[in-house]
Amino acid sequence: MQFKNLPTTLQLTPMSKAEAGALVKRMLGSYPSLNLHDPETYIATICTLLTGYPLWAAEIAVDKATVESKYIPPTPGILKPHLEELVRTPRYLAQWDKDAKLQALPPPPGPSAEERRAFIASRREKYGPDWVRPWRPQQPTREQARDALIAQIGQEAFDATPDAGFTTDEWKKLQGPQITEGADQ
Repeated sequence: MQFKNLPTTLQLTPMSKAEAGALVKRMLGSYPSLNLHDPETYIATICTLLTGYPLWAAEIAVDKATVESKYIPPTPGILKPHLEELVRTPRYLAQWDKDAKLQALPPPPGPSAEERRAFIASRREKYGPDWVRPWRPQQPTREQARDALIAQIGQEAFDATPDAGFTTDEWKKLQGPQITEGADQ
């Protein structure tokens, strides 16, 4: 059994200008007296608004807006919130279906094993064995860093640092001189 007005079966195809014109004519005919300042501009504005929405949503929104504004024809500011409320769920469902179809597609094929090997070989040729980060400078070894520091501050200053001669965590056990209260400083 086919249900016509379920959110999953509602189409979001915008209505035509003729359908919008007929709907506006029906809406304006439901008022006992009309005193529009510029009827052509009003009709054109409402038709332009309605052509962005499906016919089923526009019919419901026009009915709601006609009941809501009893004595004067509804403005676009009254109609648009009703239209947006009606198409929110079907738009969400349409986007959901679209995303689900994209996720169901198989992933695009990647490079073959042969192409990967050729790429790695070309990078090793161009950048050397450490080709993964050619833009990052090579970090100095511990000995190189030690020698650079000694060259910068001198051997005597280097030997004066507390952890210079320790190979383990012994330096963490060092304690400074004990200061007692009242001692001259």
